[in-house]
Amino acid sequence: NNEEKSRYYHRRGFSKYKLGDYQGAVSDYTSAINSNSENGWAYSDRAYSKRHFPDYEGACEDFQMAKKILGPNKKWLDREILTNCFLMKDFGKGMDIKIK
Repeated sequence: NNEEKSRYYHRRGFSKYKLGDYQGAVSDYTSAINSNSENGWAYSDRAYSKRHFPDYEGACEDFQMAKKILGPNKKWLDREILTNCFLMKDFGKGMDIKIK
């Protein structure tokens, strides 16, 4: 079942994130997303991992996708989108990507 497979990779990615293996976490979150493209939490968690590289453009895109899937009631995603898509560009690290 794809949803179970997605949950498995998501949990494993979270464990890798907690251990500081951000590349491994991104890989597992990507597998979770490939198994179930509607796993908004996997997009969000992958975004947090990408910030450690730093890949603010990738984090921005993932936070935007998480917002699209999880819905407008997730106000904390607005903060992450603002931070990763707009504010980081002022420091020369982020990208100017419009919120969709």
